[in-house]
Amino acid sequence: MDVVTLNDLPESRRETLLWKRAWWMTYEDVDEWVRERSQHPCLSRQLGTWDAQAVRAVLGDDGRYHLVDAKGVLCSGTVHPRPLTNGQACGTRLRHAKSVTWLSDGTPLRAGVTIPLQLHRSGEVWFEHAEVAWQVVLTDAERAPSLTQYAERCPGYLREWPAPVGTTAVARVRARLIEEMGEACQACGSLPGVYVDHDHVTGQVRGLLCADCNTRVDGCPHPDGCVYASYLAAPPAAPLGLTYPNHRKVWATEKAKIEFVGLDPYAHLR
Repeated sequence: MDVVTLNDLPESRRETLLWKRAWWMTYEDVDEWVRERSQHPCLSRQLGTWDAQAVRAVLGDDGRYHLVDAKGVLCSGTVHPRPLTNGQACGTRLRHAKSVTWLSDGTPLRAGVTIPLQLHRSGEVWFEHAEVAWQVVLTDAERAPSLTQYAERCPGYLREWPAPVGTTAVARVRARLIEEMGEACQACGSLPGVYVDHDHVTGQVRGLLCADCNTRVDGCPHPDGCVYASYLAAPPAAPLGLTYPNHRKVWATEKAKIEFVGLDPYAHLR
């Protein structure tokens, strides 16, 4: 692959990369990051077509629903799903395991929780890990995965669950995207689309993405020749003209960064 510099990217994508890393990286740092990352593909897995009809949610005797497809129960084991005999689920006993992490001071580990560097170096606070394992026997009760709410799902494996049906403004936008373009992630196609992806500055809805792609798409360092670059250049949902609900509130969460950088990309939203 040819070496790509920050200036080789379209202006909007260049500004997005700079803004996302404004807290801890200079322009030169981001340029070096792009040069290095541009030598590697954004997606290492094979693209595919996720089939909503191939999965079903089966109730276990633990009171949770477990995602099952032709290969087996996806939440049984952290890497390889356990195959089902003759494709049947009812009566199958499966071992489940989940890694649990928390801080040594008793703080549960949630998204965004970090250990202050000085505490980590002093050894006052550290990460604790444990594996929780349990046995599940599947019953004959089934339902559509999209009708199973988050609290009803087995916590052991979540990446192939579709988003649940809902009545919120975001859920209605998601339903429209599914109606128009199907349930698969509109970037990789190999997982269900769960997140309504949008341009955080303009509020334009770009498409429906899986958790993996939603996290990585704006970090694409390629001007072209990449799944994410193609997605960003021509967002699948752009012709629908949808706006992300409450996108005008985004700027309020960025006040500290706006003050630090001295630039307000959300001024037009006020």
